[in-house]
Amino acid sequence: ALTKGMASLGLVDEPEAVDMTGWSVEDTECYHDWKVTIAQEDALVDQLRAELELEVTLDPAFWDHEQLRRFLRARKHNILKAKIMVEKTIAWRKDNGIDTILEDFDFHEREQFHEIYPEGFFCTDKFGRPVYVQRPGDIDCDKLWKFTDLERSVKHHIQQQERFVKIIAPSAALKAGDRRAFQSIVIIDMDGVGVSTVTGEVRTIMGRIMQIDQDYYPELMHKALIINAPTSFRIIWGLVKHLLDARTQDKIEVIGSGYEEELLRWIDADNLMVQYGGNRRERLIDAPGVWNEPEVRRAVLEKYAERKATFERFYSCSIEASLDSVGTDGFVAGTDADESSP
Repeated sequence: ALTKGMASLGLVDEPEAVDMTGWSVEDTECYHDWKVTIAQEDALVDQLRAELELEVTLDPAFWDHEQLRRFLRARKHNILKAKIMVEKTIAWRKDNGIDTILEDFDFHEREQFHEIYPEGFFCTDKFGRPVYVQRPGDIDCDKLWKFTDLERSVKHHIQQQERFVKIIAPSAALKAGDRRAFQSIVIIDMDGVGVSTVTGEVRTIMGRIMQIDQDYYPELMHKALIINAPTSFRIIWGLVKHLLDARTQDKIEVIGSGYEEELLRWIDADNLMVQYGGNRRERLIDAPGVWNEPEVRRAVLEKYAERKATFERFYSCSIEASLDSVGTDGFVAGTDADESSP
C-alpha cells in the first residue's frame, strides 16, 4: 500500500510504464529525472517550506519557490534531508554576510582576475538557460596571487553565484517564459589543462569553490559540456562515469576537439562565442545576455524588492506583536507578577 501511495506521487517507479501523452515538456523532463511531475514537486516544495517555517524565518527575497526546489532535488525529494541542508545554508549565509555580498563586496581586481581566470556567463541556450563558460587551462595562480588572494577569489565566486540566483537566472526565466531557465548550461574548455591544473594551488581554489557550490548552491546546472578534453581525461571519464547515477551521467558530456556541432545543438550561433563556432565577439567578462536588458532587469529587481519589502513588513509586525504581548517587566501582558508567589 505504501509503495502504491508513493507511486501515485511519482516518488518511486511504477510497475508499468507511465503514459505521458499530453504532458508538457517540463512535466516530461521532471518525471524522467525525478519521477515526479511539476505539480507533485510543487506540493513537496510547499511541504518543505511549511516544515522549515516551524523553526526558522525564511527570507522570501532569497528563499523563493525555485530556490527551495533546488535544495529539495539535491536531497532527492527527502524533505527531512532537504530541511537540514537549508538550515545549514541559512547559518552559513548569516555567519559570512552572504545576503548583502552583492552590495558589500567590491572585487576591484575583476578585470585582471578574468585575464588569468577566465569564467563567466555568456548569453543563453536554445531554451533560454544561461550559459556559463570556464577555461581552467588558463588559470595561473602565480600571477593571480600577485594582485589578489584565495579568500577574495572564493568570495568573488560566491558573489557571482548570488548574482546568478538573484538576477541572471530569474531574468532568463522571465524572458524565456520557462522555469527550466533557472538552471544553466556549463561549458568547460579543457584546452591547456595539464598536471598543474589538477594539483597544487589550482586544485585548492577549485576544490573550495566546488564544495561551496555543492553545499550551498545545489542544482544550478542542467548540463555540462566538457570540450577540448585530452585523451587521458576521456579515458579516465569512461572508467569512472559508471560509478555515478544515471541522472548525473546524463548531465555531463565529454567531447574532444570536434565540439562545434554539439555546442550548436544546444546554443544558437548568435548566442555562442566566436571561438567556439558562434557569431558573438564580445569578451567573456562582458557577460552579454538578457539579464542586461533594462526592462527585464528592472522587472526582476522590482519583484525582488517587493518580496523583500513584504518580508520586512511581516517580520516587523511579528516583532511588534511579540512585544505587545510582553509587559515592561518581562512578564506576559495580562498576568500578575506575584500570581505564583506563596
